[in-house]
Amino acid sequence: MVNLKSIRDIHRLIENYKQERSQHLSGEVPNKPEQWDQIYTYLKALTNLYGVVSIEKIIEIYNEHHDQHIDVDAFRYIDYDKRSKEITEFIGVKDVYFFNLDVLIDDNFDSLLKSKAGKPFYVPDKEEINRYASRDYFVEDEEFLELKRFFREMYWNKKKADRLAMEIQILCKNIDAQDHIATFFDRDRLKLSDDEMNELEGLIKNLMDNARLCENNGFTPNEMEEIVKDM
Repeated sequence: MVNLKSIRDIHRLIENYKQERSQHLSGEVPNKPEQWDQIYTYLKALTNLYGVVSIEKIIEIYNEHHDQHIDVDAFRYIDYDKRSKEITEFIGVKDVYFFNLDVLIDDNFDSLLKSKAGKPFYVPDKEEINRYASRDYFVEDEEFLELKRFFREMYWNKKKADRLAMEIQILCKNIDAQDHIATFFDRDRLKLSDDEMNELEGLIKNLMDNARLCENNGFTPNEMEEIVKDM
């Protein structure tokens, strides 16, 4: 794995990746599959949800949701799509996997694959998959709304309160969320009493326990706990 230490490293990685992809393009442009827009949506959604996902799993989930099935050849068009800039900036390919480039930037591709091994997949329905195609999508569940209410009661600046809640929500989805949360508190130096800090820690734990995680193949920790009990 590449150890990324600066923004310059990230840009260099992306540029190298673009060059590697361009070298694989042939002179013959494949036909655009008639269902390509939906395939493209599933590719974005499932890399957002799972972090790393095999081409085989994308095809399997797509075919479960559609009468007109696809195979691996459908993905040959990916380098010729007019939106391919999104793919080279946000989605990578390694062996038989598509992955969200955030995974590579965090330098945890191998550890994420290891943590996902043997776990079932949370598979959203077609409507929800369309929402997961947006990198910014998440479910504003009761745990998140409680956290946002807490910050709004703490700060008169509601934009700051909402930003803090959003930052914590994003951190909770990370494979090493505990470490990132600790860094978050050090950085922002939240001025809270002991009771307020205890309440906040409880709210964050509830949020983490109900966050859809890449290492759980989209399941929340609470859901995985129930799945393990039933095994």
